[in-house]
Amino acid sequence: MGLKQYPQAVWHILVRLILLCPFLLTQINHSVFADSPTNRQTLLQAAEITYSKENDVIKALGNVELSQGSRILLADRVIYSQKKDEVTAEGNVILLEPNGEVLFSTKVVLSHDLKSGVINDFKLLMNDGSRFAANSAIRFDGSRNVMKEAIFSPCHPCKEDPNKPLVWQIKAEQVTHDEDTKNIEYESALLEIFDFPIFYMPYFIHPDPSVERRSGFLIPTLGHSDERGLIYGQPYYQVIDRARDIKLEPTIYTRNGMILKTHYRHALELGNIDLKTTTGFITDSFHENSFNDIALKGSIDLEAKFAIDDTWRSSFDLEQTSNRNYQRKFDLDTKEVLTSRALLEGFRSRNYSSLSVYKFQGLRVTDDRRAQPFVFPMLNYNFTGQPNSTGIRPEIDLAISSITREIGVDSRKLSLKSGLQMPFYSGLGEIYTFHSSLQTDLFFSNNINEGLEGRSNTDHAEFRIIPQLGVNWRYPFVRNQMGSVQIIEPIINFVLGPNIQNSSKIANEDSQAFEFDDTNIFDLNRYAGTDLITGGSRIDYGLRSSIANNDGQQSELLLAQSYRFAGNSSFSEASGLEHKKSDYVGRFTFFPNDALNIHYRFRLDSGNFSPSRTELGLNLFHQQHIIALDYILIDEQRETEEFGNREQMDLKINSQLLANWTSNLQLVQDFTDSSNRTIKASLGVTYTDECFTIGLQYQREDMSGEELQPEDQVLLLINFRDLGSL
Repeated sequence: MGLKQYPQAVWHILVRLILLCPFLLTQINHSVFADSPTNRQTLLQAAEITYSKENDVIKALGNVELSQGSRILLADRVIYSQKKDEVTAEGNVILLEPNGEVLFSTKVVLSHDLKSGVINDFKLLMNDGSRFAANSAIRFDGSRNVMKEAIFSPCHPCKEDPNKPLVWQIKAEQVTHDEDTKNIEYESALLEIFDFPIFYMPYFIHPDPSVERRSGFLIPTLGHSDERGLIYGQPYYQVIDRARDIKLEPTIYTRNGMILKTHYRHALELGNIDLKTTTGFITDSFHENSFNDIALKGSIDLEAKFAIDDTWRSSFDLEQTSNRNYQRKFDLDTKEVLTSRALLEGFRSRNYSSLSVYKFQGLRVTDDRRAQPFVFPMLNYNFTGQPNSTGIRPEIDLAISSITREIGVDSRKLSLKSGLQMPFYSGLGEIYTFHSSLQTDLFFSNNINEGLEGRSNTDHAEFRIIPQLGVNWRYPFVRNQMGSVQIIEPIINFVLGPNIQNSSKIANEDSQAFEFDDTNIFDLNRYAGTDLITGGSRIDYGLRSSIANNDGQQSELLLAQSYRFAGNSSFSEASGLEHKKSDYVGRFTFFPNDALNIHYRFRLDSGNFSPSRTELGLNLFHQQHIIALDYILIDEQRETEEFGNREQMDLKINSQLLANWTSNLQLVQDFTDSSNRTIKASLGVTYTDECFTIGLQYQREDMSGEELQPEDQVLLLINFRDLGSL
């Protein structure tokens, strides 16, 4: 077991000390100390110690404790024969190893250094809780145990009934544990679950529990799909060196062919690389035990991040697939748009700079590869200055971009937005925030209105300067009463700006899918980007109320509306801002205790208060259950043609059924246009303890897209600790 060998001179010293101190034989507790040539002290302690000069044997009886450095041997009786140079320990033998392992036996016969010998009724408790047991074992040089009729298991015995069968164990005619190579080898092995034989292996090897990373086969993936047939994946994990590893997993689909998945990881001194690839040999037909019309498909997902210095860092993301529905069909990824990006960014004080390039691959049915944008360069600079003595803080945003397509719109933009912000607090407790903004834009674009059929060489140039001023006023009224704090805060926001309409000669690249809600009602420019501008002058007003109790209960309500008193609307019909009076927007949050929270966001029609947008989130935390409910209703409008007119519910329930049993349920239901379609439904049950996990998951998906049919799938999850798991 890696213990240091002591010379026989130590034992001769012990004998001489015993002969010189005969009175020790009459005492209740005896102990003998000696120093080895290496200055490591040896202690022999027992109720009774005797020495036979005729046989040259030392006997220690009763609560014997033999210590050599950090190694301790405990037994009822210990006999050391100097002629045979062996130590025999009997009765409740316990050997405590320096590495934390504990050996139990009824009788051991070892060399004087306790490194080699024969052990009867062998039991070994490893420092992670794993256990060995054998009828007998032979110990070689303290690092190799050869066990006969042995059992290995990382499972803990039942506390209420230690004789109850273990969750799983491996029985073998011979088990060899080599601490130098950290391998456990089995000959004629049988895997049992709750004492029921599952799988026989004539030879089997795996690393011991102390190994963190080791090459080898992992637990396979098992499942069945009515679209793809039987599913079997066999992963293999390869450790390249301390900083690199790779996982290979060929997966067979009996109705569609095979996919090889790879996952490569590389940790560098200043960053890391994470690369995932798939290579598929796919067919849509299977006839006479042979695949017909095999097509080669694949995908790549690369993430690389590097810290250049304390200011600058870079990253590189590459996402690409050969076919539109390849990844979703085989549960490789669920994204509808793949984004590839190279980024260089810097952080210093309050400044941020970035230079990036983007490439997109749309996977929706309506996406045309030729119309996908390629962005290079995209330069952004953001500066937020320190407030001066009067609280005035300067702000600068600079954006430069160039976007090209094979067909469709090409655009280039230079946008500089500068402004000042100053807070002011009156003696009455009012809070004023003054905003000023000057946005200067220069746009070049072509083929804006000609559609996707070919290209026109018509170039458009547009220059604009948009000043905006804003004053935000808040007056919080605070009341402390009976362990609670109540706040009522009226909010008024004035925005003055030119009556400007968004030009049709400016390509809208960064302000699409606009949604009017409580997060942008008080912004100077309600659009997310700079391509579109919120023109005109307006007043925004609202009321925020909140209550916070000392017991942790919290609630908040915000209700707001906007009135445009000058200028025309910059927004489309059904946006909620097309009229002078906007729709009502708001949110309500309620946290009655740690077990429940409710989030409700809404947009109500200003005329009849009918809901135009509704978001409801409810989370319930119980000792045995976690329930999450999300509901969303979005009316269609021009800015959200691809996402609008949607009504959907997502319900998730996770439950702790018993001590080791859990279940999960998910239901995604589509109610759009009065339909009631189940997009996704899944139900799973899992058993897990300290050494074993087994789960069964059923899932049904009804995704829209080419070659995607409603599908039922069952997956089996098995994980044996220490046996091929990550």
